Amino acid sequence: AALFQPVVECELTFVMRRHLAGPGVTVPDVIRATEGIMPSLEISDSRMRDWIGRAKVADILADSCGAAGIIVGGELHSLQAFDLRYTGMVVEKNGDIIASGATGAVMGNPAHAVAWLVNKLATLELALEEGEMVLSGALTGAVRMGPGDILKATFGGGLGPVGVKFI
Repeated sequence: AALFQPVVECELTFVMRRHLAGPGVTVPDVIRATEGIMPSLEISDSRMRDWIGRAKVADILADSCGAAGIIVGGELHSLQAFDLRYTGMVVEKNGDIIASGATGAVMGNPAHAVAWLVNKLATLELALEEGEMVLSGALTGAVRMGPGDILKATFGGGLGPVGVKFI
């Protein structure tokens, strides 16, 4: 009820096992530095009317709408059990399937997106630290939500579901 125009993106969250700093970080480096992954939902919001698809980066930053919240699945899963290129996901809104995707939709492998982030952070003399949670990027498009809407993303390979109900 506290959100204006919420949208949800379905993602993987990486939980870091140890410090990871660039430059030169690769996918194997990310895998070695990751404690595990969890299915997650990123919640964004904006005070701008009809902001999806028309807001510029500067608008999103000024509105601080990119980080309204995160919901993670209840269990941390080892990366060893998953092929991060081919893990599937199905998205349901109010009981209807509205999208499906695979983790490979995120730069071919979501661990590649984390490596890109770490290398970008290195240009600012920053790094990822032990225990930090990193969203790797959306597997499908953003889903607009409203009062009473329920969204559930079910990830394959045993990762399981994560969901939210808006009130």
